[in-house]
Amino acid sequence: MRQALQHIIEHNEQTIKEFHGFGEIRIKTSEVEGKIEILISDDGPGLPSEEVSRAFDPLFSWSHGRRTGLELALSHSIVIDHGGTMRVESEWGKGSTFILTLPVLRVEREGEGAKEAERSLIGLRGLFIDDDVNILEIVSKYFGEMGCEIVTVPDARMALRILEEKEFDFVICDVVMPEMDGRDFYQILRQSRPSLIDRVIFSTGDIMRDSTREFLESLPNPHIEKPFDLGALREAIIRLLENL
Repeated sequence: MRQALQHIIEHNEQTIKEFHGFGEIRIKTSEVEGKIEILISDDGPGLPSEEVSRAFDPLFSWSHGRRTGLELALSHSIVIDHGGTMRVESEWGKGSTFILTLPVLRVEREGEGAKEAERSLIGLRGLFIDDDVNILEIVSKYFGEMGCEIVTVPDARMALRILEEKEFDFVICDVVMPEMDGRDFYQILRQSRPSLIDRVIFSTGDIMRDSTREFLESLPNPHIEKPFDLGALREAIIRLLENL
């Protein structure tokens, strides 16, 4: 959570500087209806009302076209992972307020704490394959903050070479890529590393294409649609490993 708050404050500072060079960041905490509420406000440029819904899109541009959505997307996912919510209220020319709510944690019984620890990504090693460098950057930063060692590559052939030398707990592979796509990667992996087949999760933004849908439906492997929520991706990995 410290990292999530740092991302938001650094984002506010940057947008203020780009907008008018100086300003204020205000932070207020309180308990509301049994939950912790954190308000982080600034007097920066804000957003037009029609763009507020895109505030946590990692590829969205804030403040004069400079992309800072990545940090907000990471913060949003971290807050969700902690059982909270995060939203933004913003008006063009009047600044923004980020509103975070978090549950008040009670002392857990020993068994419950151990079960939750088992569901973390700490200490795991993953391989992520996607030809979109922006997605690779987002995933690398997010999973690094989750305590997971993640190797990201933009090409399936490169991924196969890495798999010859390293072991991984899971692999996430985009289906549609140039040169070698996810289908070819899967078939080669079946021959070269059959023990890893059950640890593959596919990602795709092309679910409406018949060939993509038929490929995914023909396999027992889970898949996640793009653009994906980072918290949902984390849960997909945990469910995959729990079912092995």
